Amino acid sequence: MPPAGSSAAGTPPAAAEAGTTLPAAPALAIAAGGGGLLAGQSRLNAALGHDLGQPLLAAVISNSIGLTIGLIATICSSRVRAGVKRLRGSGLRWWECGGGLCGACIVAGATFVVPHLGVALFTVGLVAGQTTGGLACDKLGLAPGGRRAITAPRIAGALLAIAAVALSDLLGGDAQVSVPFLLLAAAIGVASAVQGALNGRMRQVTVDPLATVTVNGAVGTAGLLVVLAILAASTGLPIHHWPARPWEYLGGPMGVCIVFASVFTIRALGVLRLALTTIAGQLLTAVILDQVTPAHAGGISVGTALGVALTFIAVGVAGLRTPLVRRGRGGAESAT
Repeated sequence: MPPAGSSAAGTPPAAAEAGTTLPAAPALAIAAGGGGLLAGQSRLNAALGHDLGQPLLAAVISNSIGLTIGLIATICSSRVRAGVKRLRGSGLRWWECGGGLCGACIVAGATFVVPHLGVALFTVGLVAGQTTGGLACDKLGLAPGGRRAITAPRIAGALLAIAAVALSDLLGGDAQVSVPFLLLAAAIGVASAVQGALNGRMRQVTVDPLATVTVNGAVGTAGLLVVLAILAASTGLPIHHWPARPWEYLGGPMGVCIVFASVFTIRALGVLRLALTTIAGQLLTAVILDQVTPAHAGGISVGTALGVALTFIAVGVAGLRTPLVRRGRGGAESAT
């Protein structure tokens, strides 16, 4: 009989918990909820950036609030502190703790690219990068949960997601394509996929998701502060006014929940399916928000409705026959 506090195989409870994989249905629901929060966070951060006149400063404030929540949790919870301590001597390489730096690149890159490309084409490039990056991360086994083969359903799901966003954002638009900036948007999407994979890998060591959120927030905030300092030194940092509406600062707590949803579900879903599910939740919530508190005039277009439907179909298609790739004797690979 194993001693109390150990698994049947003698594995410490923390390690056993880290290896636990959620069933697909709750994992999909949590990931879609994270996407919904991402849509709300984007709206709030955009409002904060507009009032400040500095979108990058708004991102720094949002990240800093999220980091503060993580630090408070670390101070108050021995479980979270133990999770952070596990990173020391864990064998993780420095770049495997760099998910937050990818997040900083996403925010800073979006601030630079969107004015040149427009929101619609930026979103298409972003999703193209997320899906292709997700396929690559799964193939390489960058995320926990094993390597996933590049199968026809997974490629079809990725292409459906890109088509869905193109339909929802571009029909009736007059955006002008700038290939270099479109490639930058795709690179930002790849960074988003890599961030999810690295955070999932880090969570395997920390076990506690809040410990992962704290480390992610610290690295990301540091990266954003460096970019903000460079911007302030080169162009100055004039601020319109500090917003008095308290809800505009809720992007930070939402960010904590978004990262939490990602690290909690990536083992079950893999990078590609997590990205697709997040996009689906984001699109659906954006449509709901536009009806409740419209950001612009006009109702739901046919392209938007088709885009939301296609994205949910893409999630289902990508989940068909996605075998884990295991190594057999002699290094040969087999799908299971």
